Amino acid sequence: MFDADFFKAEIPNYLSGKRLSHTFAVTEECERLADIFGVEGIDRERLLCAALLHDITKEKKGREQIDLLRKLNAEYDSDDLNSPKILHAITGAAFIRRQWPDRTDDEMALLIRSHTTGRPGMGLCEKLLYLADYIEPTRDWESCVTLRRFFKKEPAAVKNDPQKLLKHLDRTLVLSFDLTIAELIESGSVISMKAVAARNQLLISLDA
Repeated sequence: MFDADFFKAEIPNYLSGKRLSHTFAVTEECERLADIFGVEGIDRERLLCAALLHDITKEKKGREQIDLLRKLNAEYDSDDLNSPKILHAITGAAFIRRQWPDRTDDEMALLIRSHTTGRPGMGLCEKLLYLADYIEPTRDWESCVTLRRFFKKEPAAVKNDPQKLLKHLDRTLVLSFDLTIAELIESGSVISMKAVAARNQLLISLDA
């Protein structure tokens, strides 16, 4: 059902330059993460397709994103509209279901929809796409470098203990939310309540 080669050929029709390079880097990072966390079969195929498609509407800006939300009948709320940089995740999720209904599914759309803000109760593949988008090797922002180093220092030491590995993943995601929220505060930007809720849920689960 899921064909990464098909989407690899399609995505240059929607993205170019650095955005396209980033997309391929995220896909390669998802492959590495899938190996680390033992994601196989249809879940792996879905993850790699979602990685290729996660920024498919990213090059549309401002009013174009809002128009696309309405055209696609995508679900959104005022929290989303207050954070324009996350809208491509919502439009992208709706777009792939409209454009390729037989090559995608709702789970793939959810991976794409949650890749910017996360959400409470994220599944493993959601977490991996979210993380890959943040730590892929071409990202050179200070926060990305910090998160990449934090994540990569640990898996080798805990790879034979699945529970410790999953906890390390969750701790990494908490740090990613902390770094993002700190940057948004410093720049005087609106913070998505979805990101806050995702962070809090992970913290609570780590303490349980």
